[in-house]
Amino acid sequence: MYDLIQIGKELRKRRRKLKIRLEKRRRYLCEDGKLVKNYVSSIRKFDKYGRLIHSCGFDEKGTVISKAIWKYFQDGKMSEIEYFRKRKMWKIISQSKNRKEYATMICYWKNRKIKTTSRSIKKYDCNGNLLEEIRLRKIKGKKVVEQYVTEYIKKPEAKQKTKETYV
Repeated sequence: MYDLIQIGKELRKRRRKLKIRLEKRRRYLCEDGKLVKNYVSSIRKFDKYGRLIHSCGFDEKGTVISKAIWKYFQDGKMSEIEYFRKRKMWKIISQSKNRKEYATMICYWKNRKIKTTSRSIKKYDCNGNLLEEIRLRKIKGKKVVEQYVTEYIKKPEAKQKTKETYV
């Protein structure tokens, strides 16, 4: 199992060290060993701390099909994400307090009227590991509460061979 929080920290540290500010991904599509399509599929921009601040997704024609903007608090924790795809828009607003993260996700129609909202509360331990997530939302007019509990399983330590000394 991967520790995604640790992987994210390592990636940010590497981007900061290498001063990476832009990441461009190209898509190469081959059929029967021949290159059929070759285009930029996404561009991601990072701030000086290595945090993702902007991303765009493109189709084969170079048209923007998705866009996302990240905002952060001064302590480095994410405060807001705005995500646009075609005529849809999502916005996630989060707030952290006492090892708890409160988030509200709002989904908009194309005319910017609110379609749905959902709320979530995430609890973390002192090391930043996610312990529990509770989501509150409406599905087909019914209030639904979803609870996710995270279990961390450590790899068993290898038994050490002991050297016996004979006298």
